[in-house]
Amino acid sequence: MAQLIRVLPGFHQTRPADLLMLAREKELYFIFYTLEYALRSRLIERVGAAPIPQWAIRFPVMRRPGGIRPEGGVINWLIFDGPVPETPGRRRSFLDVRELTADQRELSIEMLVAHPALLKKLENGWTPARSEQIAREEREREAIRPEIAATEASGVSTRHFFYFPKKRDANGAKARLIKEGWNAVLKRSADDQNWLVLASRPSGIEAKGGATIRILESLAMEFHGSYDGWETPIIRPTN
Repeated sequence: MAQLIRVLPGFHQTRPADLLMLAREKELYFIFYTLEYALRSRLIERVGAAPIPQWAIRFPVMRRPGGIRPEGGVINWLIFDGPVPETPGRRRSFLDVRELTADQRELSIEMLVAHPALLKKLENGWTPARSEQIAREEREREAIRPEIAATEASGVSTRHFFYFPKKRDANGAKARLIKEGWNAVLKRSADDQNWLVLASRPSGIEAKGGATIRILESLAMEFHGSYDGWETPIIRPTN
């Protein structure tokens, strides 16, 4: 399962000077990661060493999906205590649960990720507790991508909604959208606590395939905001 790492909270504009203090922070989760490959490929670099906190020395209790529904979603979870390997005469002991408690939802999920997948999880704010919600939202987005592409290709105007806590970030997102060929307007949101950017494509300009939503989600994250979906009459794609 490659190397087990601790994912710590927060992002840093510059490299933290105090690695000891950083290492003492409570991790968001543990995850298996292709660390040695990432080092060899220079995707990451080694910057120092610090003692592992006492609570993180013992191998963590982790959970793993048991059964998966055909439409997606986990049927049950297997909760393992420790890294004991299975052998012909010995199997790992586990707890089989259908409904996770609040504490069990916080348990790290036993999975292996490569570097691009880990970056995506960090960008999306993925945590074990939010894993099922994020997976469900991704399935919903995938289901509507062909409809969005067909609607935008027809020339019907689709409005996309972005919310930003800071006006400076909202203006930056608006400028980027306009530069990339969108119509975009900025105004105060209805709750008067955020800034709303409404974006639409000029009539006759086609969307760039089904990747539109993923592009807009990335743009929202880049400017520290959130993409809140779209609004348009739906045109069903014909076979």
